[in-house]
Amino acid sequence: MDESHVNSLTYKLITNSHMEYTKEAFVEFDTEEFYLSMNNGLLICEMKKHYSQVQDARNIVEILLKTWEIDVALKHGLGELDFLFLSADVVYSDKNNMGSIAFSTKGELSAEMTIVRGAYPTIPSDFIASPDAELLWTRYKMYMQGRDQLLSMAYFCLSYIEGLAGGRGHASNKFGINRDDLDSLGELTSARGDKLTARKGVRNNFVPLTDEDTLWVESFVKLLIRRIGEHAAESSIATD
Repeated sequence: MDESHVNSLTYKLITNSHMEYTKEAFVEFDTEEFYLSMNNGLLICEMKKHYSQVQDARNIVEILLKTWEIDVALKHGLGELDFLFLSADVVYSDKNNMGSIAFSTKGELSAEMTIVRGAYPTIPSDFIASPDAELLWTRYKMYMQGRDQLLSMAYFCLSYIEGLAGGRGHASNKFGINRDDLDSLGELTSARGDKLTARKGVRNNFVPLTDEDTLWVESFVKLLIRRIGEHAAESSIATD
């Protein structure tokens, strides 16, 4: 059997229908595993280490891409930066069989762009899309897409973080999150909401969230996700 080596991976930048990046926008990033560069909406990752399977190489690269996507979405909202895998260039030891393996994408996006950015967002160095951060982000994203209720999503995030640390007080200390704010989120997610959004309906005494409450909960949940990712980055540095 011929020995294969994944030489590079190519991704397409996907944005929402109201923004784009200029053709001059460029970013590059170097890691021990690969060198990344993006220009004109195409991102290419040149692998430094040996990977014989495309999926193994993708698993390494897409940790960084997911980190980048979540970091930008937490700062600017959904749709600013997402990536679609296009193809892999795989080199074989048998020169007669050298070539690339392409993977087709599912559809193209057509859009009317209204916001133009002259530079790509910075790749974060103080945030990692750890499994915990990615899980919390997935729940928040579901809420933003209308597939989850705000209070149930926020309660899940709060209880999950408490579970990671062994309680609310420990979560405050471990992740550097204000205890009073955690208590406020606990109160809002337990006692507030209307007939369709409240988590509890024991006394039929519904107190809907105000617009200000809603904005605060959304902002604080994003802060929770960021702190989980920042803690993962801090822990990674400490173990290097």
